[in-house]
Amino acid sequence: MPVMQTLRQRLRAETAEDHARLDAMMSRHDLTTPQGLTAYLQINYLALTCLKPVMTGHMDLPAPRLLLPEIRQDLSALGAPLPRWEDQPDPGEPHPLGLIYVIAGSSLGARFLYLQWKATENTVVQTAGNYLSSLKAESDWNLFLRHASGLDADEAEVLQIMKSARVGFTIFSSACALLDRGLLE
Repeated sequence: MPVMQTLRQRLRAETAEDHARLDAMMSRHDLTTPQGLTAYLQINYLALTCLKPVMTGHMDLPAPRLLLPEIRQDLSALGAPLPRWEDQPDPGEPHPLGLIYVIAGSSLGARFLYLQWKATENTVVQTAGNYLSSLKAESDWNLFLRHASGLDADEAEVLQIMKSARVGFTIFSSACALLDRGLLE
């Protein structure tokens, strides 16, 4: 009889393609250059502003901080405008844990990105580290893991969580695509 997968294992397995696609899109941006850091920040700003209205906590798990003020400060330091959606995606009514998985997971990955950014010798880029420095310090991932490990969810709820995680990845990917089409201001 197969061992039951944890929620984290299912999320990882069932959203692996979505995650890999987003990672490939995001990795095109060199965070040690003004252009690359601007693109990274604008993508995050677009995605997070889209998700903010539907971002909530779940039971005793608080919603992750979205750090939009930090992104605004960094874009200002880079002399870059705040981006706007051409046609903002509708996130629907997602399950909070699916979105928290995506956002908290990005803060885990930010530790690597922070080190990449920190290695820059570009003085303009050095002044725009509020977002990455704050992400690096966040413990949202550990909070998510503790919450998910104790969650008693039926299959219908687990499927809602999976669908919501895919919505989160899709919104970030849509922001990347908008940037790639040159439609950001």
